[in-house]
Order: sequence, then structure tokens, then C-alpha cells
Amino acid sequence: MMFIIDISGSMAEKVAASASRYLGDGAEVKGNTKLAFVKAELIRTIKSLPNDAKFDIITFEKEAKYWRGAQTLADEKGKKQAVNFVDNLNANGGTNVYEALQSS
Repeated sequence: MMFIIDISGSMAEKVAASASRYLGDGAEVKGNTKLAFVKAELIRTIKSLPNDAKFDIITFEKEAKYWRGAQTLADEKGKKQAVNFVDNLNANGGTNVYEALQSS
């Protein structure tokens, strides 16, 4: 499985939705930006993966970058590392969707 996440500057835009009304099971929205909601949902999804699943993450802004560059086992350690990675993402730069899709 491959997750592709936009971390370009536009993801820092504020959203009208309230995090207190977000109903994503197991998700914690930390802020009121597009990226805050996307990160919460991606973290919820990662935590829900079966332990024998394999996954990686591609982030993109002006360039696409792999988290690992190889499929990672969704065991407790892999999930914890991925959640930490996603939790620390910040929005900046331009948007180059094509490179991210080409990388996957």
C-alpha cells in the first residue's frame, strides 16, 4: 500500500470545519488547517492497518519524497515510526503532483 500526501503550502490554509466536531475514529486533529485534518486521517488509517500489511508514504510539494523508499511492515514498530513521521510533517513549497504519482 502506498499513501501519497500533499504537504505543499496550500495545505496550511485554514478550514471552516471544527476539529472538535471531527468524527474520525482514533484521529486527533491538531490545528485547523487542511494538513491537520489530512494528518489525523492518515494516522488513523495507519493505526488501523493489519499487522501483516506493508506500506510506505510519499510526500510531495515541489519535490516528491519517500518516507522509507521500501514497503514497511505495519507491525507495532512500523506503525509507531510512521505516525511519528506524519505527525511531524509541515506544509510548505509549491505543488508537484505529477512527480508524486510518477514515483508511486
